[in-house]
Amino acid sequence: MLDLLSHLIARLRLGSPTNDAEVLDLAREHGLISEDHHRRFFQMHKFRNLVVHGYLRTDETRVYTILRENLDDFGLFLSDVSRVIQAEQKNIKPKNGNGKNKK
Repeated sequence: MLDLLSHLIARLRLGSPTNDAEVLDLAREHGLISEDHHRRFFQMHKFRNLVVHGYLRTDETRVYTILRENLDDFGLFLSDVSRVIQAEQKNIKPKNGNGKNKK
């Protein structure tokens, strides 16, 4: 997810993020994702790091709950990416998650 956002940021020449948090921040600042999606994706990123890097003993119940209740967040991400790509193909600035053109 973050790799794809990083690629879009580079392709659109929106900046040079040095870490994952900056990728999400730049994506929000430039209207690639909404404020709400930024919050959701940041939580996904934090949880991923906890599990992958072993900072947290994996609680299977918590993982199961997150998957059942938050799996739609991936759909939100795919919608955001699709919107940005379509806007790029039409050579227009993407609209943020609120449906307004980004300045």
